[in-house]
This record gives sequence, C-alpha cells and structure tokens, in this order.
Amino acid sequence: MRTLSKTWNYIILAISIVIVLFQIYIAGFGVLDDAFQRSIHLAFILPLCFILKPAYNSQKKDRVPIHDLLFSVIAVSACLYVAFMNNQMIWNVQKWYSVWDRFFAYTLCLLILEAGRRTVGYVFIVMAAFFLFYALAGPIFPGMWGHKAFSIEAIMQSMYHASSGMWGTMTGLAANLLAIFGVFGAMLSATGGAETFIRIGKRLVGNAVGGSGKVALISSGLFGMISGQPVANVMATGSFTVPMMKQDGYTPEWTAATVALGSTGSMIMPPIMGAGAFIMAQLIGVNYASVAKAAIFPAFLYYLGALFAIHYQSKKLQIFGSSSGNVEKVTPRQYIVIVIPIAIFLYLIINNYSTTLAACYATFTGVIVYLLCYLPLKKGVRACVAITGKSLKDICLESAKAMISMTTLMVSAQLVIVLINYSGFAVKLSNLIVSIGQDSLFLCLVLSMGVCIILGMGLPATASYIIGAAVLVPSLVQLGVATMPAHMFVFYYSALSNITPPVCSAVYVSSSIARSNWVKTGILSCMIALPVFIIPFAFIYCNGMLFLHGSGMGETVYAFVTAVVGVYAVSTGVAGYIGSNMSMTVRLLVVGAGIVMVTPFIIPSTVAIIVAAILIVYNVLSGNKRSKGGQTA
Repeated sequence: MRTLSKTWNYIILAISIVIVLFQIYIAGFGVLDDAFQRSIHLAFILPLCFILKPAYNSQKKDRVPIHDLLFSVIAVSACLYVAFMNNQMIWNVQKWYSVWDRFFAYTLCLLILEAGRRTVGYVFIVMAAFFLFYALAGPIFPGMWGHKAFSIEAIMQSMYHASSGMWGTMTGLAANLLAIFGVFGAMLSATGGAETFIRIGKRLVGNAVGGSGKVALISSGLFGMISGQPVANVMATGSFTVPMMKQDGYTPEWTAATVALGSTGSMIMPPIMGAGAFIMAQLIGVNYASVAKAAIFPAFLYYLGALFAIHYQSKKLQIFGSSSGNVEKVTPRQYIVIVIPIAIFLYLIINNYSTTLAACYATFTGVIVYLLCYLPLKKGVRACVAITGKSLKDICLESAKAMISMTTLMVSAQLVIVLINYSGFAVKLSNLIVSIGQDSLFLCLVLSMGVCIILGMGLPATASYIIGAAVLVPSLVQLGVATMPAHMFVFYYSALSNITPPVCSAVYVSSSIARSNWVKTGILSCMIALPVFIIPFAFIYCNGMLFLHGSGMGETVYAFVTAVVGVYAVSTGVAGYIGSNMSMTVRLLVVGAGIVMVTPFIIPSTVAIIVAAILIVYNVLSGNKRSKGGQTA
C-alpha cells in the first residue's frame, strides 16, 4: 500500500465513505439492476486499487504516478458507460454501439487483470492469456480438445455487454455479499475484535499444558473469522503469538506451523467461515446456515487434531503452561462488544434472513454497542465525538481495503471463468474426469484433489475454490456425488493449499515471522493436518459426516467415533510422544493406523483401532520400564 499525502488521504477517505454507504444501502434498503449496481461498485474499487497499490514494490510509495491516474479515469468511465447504457446493450450483446464502446471493452478487461496482478500476482493474467488463446485457436488442438475458433471481437462483446460476462456471478458476489461482509469484518476489527480474541485464547488455555501453542492456535482461528484471509490472519496474529511460543521453548518450525494451521482452519470453521463459504451457499442455492452446519464435524476434527499434536509436543518438550505468568483478563465490556454483533448475525441467519441483510444489521448493532460501551468512559462532548469519528473512519477505510482485495480477485476470476466456459474447456475436462471415474470414483477424487492443490499454488483459496467449482464439481455430480459434498470436497482442498508445499502462502508468512525453515514447516503443517486431507474422501462416501441424508445413523455415528480416535492417533504419532518418546517405527505405524480410522469403512477402521491401541499401550509400558530402569541405576 502507498503512504500518501494528507490531500490524497482525504480523497481516499471520501471514496471509502461513499462506497461503504452505497453497500449498506444495497444490503439493507435498496434493490438496483444487477449490471448497474456491479458497475458502480467496480467504478469505486478500481480507482482505489490503482491509487493505493503500486504497480511494483520498487516504485516510490509517496505519490500516485500519472499512469495510475489515467488508469483510474478510464476504469471509472468504462464502468459508468455500462451503468447507463446497460438497458440498450442487453438487447443485442453482439454489437458495438460506438467507438468508445469497443475501447472501453478492451481496456476494462486489461485494467481488471492489472488490478488482479497488483493484488494476487500474475496468475490470472497467465490463465486469461492461455484460455483466450485456446478460444481463438481451437482448430489447432487435437481430438476432444479441438473446437471452432471464436473471434476476439465476439469474445470482447460478450465479456463487456452480457450479464454473464465480466458482470456475472463472481462480480455480483463481490459487489454485494462479500462487500457487506467486508464491512462487518472491518467493524469487528476496528472495535477491538483482534485483541479480544487473543485475550480469550489466553484466558481459555493460557496456563494449560502447551498454553502458548494452544493460545496461538485458538486466537488465530478466532481472528480468522474476521479477516477471512489466512495470510492476512498470520500477519495480524503472528506478531503476538510467535514470540510467545518461541519464548516458551517451541522450535521455530512448530511455532510457524501452529500459526499457519490456526489461520488456515478459520476458513472452514463455523459459525463465520471465510468468503468461500458464502460463495458456496450462493452457487449451490442454499442458505449459509446449511453450509455452516455441514462444515461442523470436519472443522472440529481439524482443530482437535492440531490441539492434540500441540498438547503431546508440549509434554515432550516439557512446556507446562505459559511462562508469561497470569492469564490476561477479558472485561465484560470487551465480551459484549464482540459477542453481541456475532450473535445478532447468527440469529438472523438461523431465522432465514439473507446473509447481506444479517451482516448489515449486525454491523449497525456492533457500532452502536461499541459506542454505548465506551462513550460513557469519555469526558466531554468533544471526546465522544472524537472516538465516534475515529471508529467510523477506521471502519470505512478497513472496509474499502477489504473490498479492493476481494473485488479485484473475484472480477479477475470472473474473466477467467467466462473464457473457460466460452471455449467449452470446463465441459471437456469434466467429461475426461467422468470417463476416468466410470471405472474408479476414488481415482476421480484423487485427480480432483490434485487439481485443487495445483490451483491453490497460484491463487488465494477463495479464487482456487471458484475455479475448481467451475471445472470439477459438474464432473463429480455427474458421477453421482451429491452437490454439497462435491462443493465441500473442492472447498477443503482449496483451503488446505495454504499449507501444502511447494506453494503454501500461509506457511511462507508464518515461517518468515518465526524464522523457520519453510519446507520443514510446510511438511510439519501437512503432517498435523493429515487427517483433514482424508476427511473430504470420507464425507464423499459417508454424507452423514456433513449432517446430510444418505447414510445410516449407525454408520454415521461409527464414522464420527473412529474419525476422532484416528485424529488422536495421528496427532500422537506426529508429536512422537505418548507417555514417553516413540520410536520412528511406532510413530509411522500409529500414523498409518490413524489415517485408516478416519475413513468411513467399518472393518478397516476397527482393525486400525486395535493396532493403534496395541502400539500405544506397548509404548507407554516400555516407557515406564525405561524410566524405572533409569531411576534404579
């Protein structure tokens, strides 16, 4: 982000206030034409992106170059052109209405991709270039991949004019649902949510075995409900939790892995999950509560496994509670400010209010509760006005920054999805996976998992899920997988790409803060989260694990129990300790047995439980003998 002069800061604040008021109006009070609303939203966001984000990090960050001002003017003009010409365009999308129409179509596509590059890197540019080439040069591709060539003019006309083009579903989500949720998250953050969540984590487990490690895991997960971005979450909480863990005796790799795991898990942890969960609800056509309910058990296993691993690693290192002394207190005022808006949001969601309206009302409630709690502490009208103004200013600025990141990501993804669908690539890939899956659903799932992780190497988890849902979910559904489990399968592996080497963004950031070896940290993160890599396969075969119909009650309960025991076994094996240190052979056998337990198959899970129990009892008894022998000597 640039650090600009006071004049520029006033301009940015003014734009931020207007866009926040516009989103609140849309969410709570007004309904506008889709193309009009989305183009107006983009007309605010793109200039903010070009003003605040430099083209390269090496550029001076105290001024806005002329070319970025020019980009901003063109972007606003192109968006406003669509806003006011949409009623005419919609009747014939395959037609240029003026020279400006053609100019705006081409330049806006380029400017969107440039904004995406400044936000998430070159991935969208590379993908857009590949799929554009594929659409233009279809006849040169062999076999099933060949198709008739499309003209660049037809593609640009559809992209700019059609409601399914750049103004389609992903842009709509960014301009509506994700924008107001960004305002809600900014409100929670500006009213002290981050600090309160860390204090809650310290209060819950600060003095337990491995207190600092558990605090890092829990506070990262709680704060992630606000940010919705694992990387941003690591940066925000890592500055507090990493020094605390290292001071208590954890290795840099365990410290970095814990923070990365806690931050990544926040995307799949109800009640407030990352943006991908809201997108999933819209794509499936169900309410958000259904998605959150389906995510409960896998998320529980994720954090349970991490807590078990930290617990036994702490016993191994003899870390018995935080060395920082007394656990920090959380005042009733701090609880009220954070709990009431979240409770209002969940209450409205459960009672079938739209997610946008629930977030809008919860935001208003949060601001009012914060002011009621803290204004009485101030003396004089001037002090009250000052704290109110500062709070609202912070909310608007943080909201705008969140919208920049999410909107540029989503609109860039929309361009890629349009090109994928235009050329029929998604259908062809889906047919290929279906043809493979006819012989083996398991092999089809393995291929889908690989595609999700590869997508996640270059894209944020939300974007990875969006692209994955477009190309993978149809094939899984065609093979007989229910819609919700199919989307959850893609969603989980997209989220786990944040900790999966070789490209694992959350691990990179946590390793840089903890000064650890990122390769070792990434491998350790995957080992701790190993059961969750198996869980998506399990809920494909046993829908009951997502609290969906399709599996018998006895089968589902047994799958739950064996999965919990399996997570416990894997965690002790990863830590290499239960009662005493484990040999490498015992560790590998216990981890392998734990993985088998997580599968929903009764006989293999039962055998694995017996094997793991024998190994653990053997390790405890042999450890006791070694300790008695040492005492005798």
